[in-house]
Amino acid sequence: MLNETIALIARETGWTLEYIRSQPVSYIQTLVKEITFQKSSETYQAAYNSAMIVCALINSKSHHYKPEDIIGHPPERRVMENPKLGQPPKVDSITLTDGKEYQLAPLNLNMLADIEDMFDKSIDELVSGSVRMKVMRAILFARLKPTCPDMTEEQLGELITENVLINMANILGG
Repeated sequence: MLNETIALIARETGWTLEYIRSQPVSYIQTLVKEITFQKSSETYQAAYNSAMIVCALINSKSHHYKPEDIIGHPPERRVMENPKLGQPPKVDSITLTDGKEYQLAPLNLNMLADIEDMFDKSIDELVSGSVRMKVMRAILFARLKPTCPDMTEEQLGELITENVLINMANILGG
C-alpha cells in the first residue's frame, strides 16, 4: 500500500519521491483522499455524459430514466472538514522517565518505510491487532531521532516505563 500511495502522489503531482516521503503521514492521507475524489469526479462526469445518451435512447412515455438511475450518484468528497493541507503538522512531545520533555518529529513516509524494512513487514501488518513493544519503540525512536540524534534505541527503551507506555498510544499515530 505504501508504494502505491507514493506512486499515485508522484504521478499526480510531479513531486519527487524524496519530497513525498518526507511529508507527514496525515498530510499524505488527506492528499490521497483528495486526489482520489478528483479522479472519481472526472470519471463520473464522463460516465454521466454516456448515461445521458443511453437515457435518451431508452426513455419512453411509461419509463423516464435519469443518468443517476444508470450510474448512481456522484462521488462524495471524503476529505476531513477543513483539511488545511498547507498547515504545518502538529508537533508532539513526550515526557520520559528522566523527567525531560522530548519533541517528536511528525511521522512521515521515510520513517514508516524504514520501520517496514526493519521488521520486513508492512505497516498494516505491524500495527494490526496488538502492537509489539519492539514496534512501538521503533516508531517512537524514528520520531525522536531528528530531535535527539545522539540517543540510541536502547537508551530510549530504558526511559520508557509503564507510566510512559500509557501515554504512547495517543502519540505514536502521528
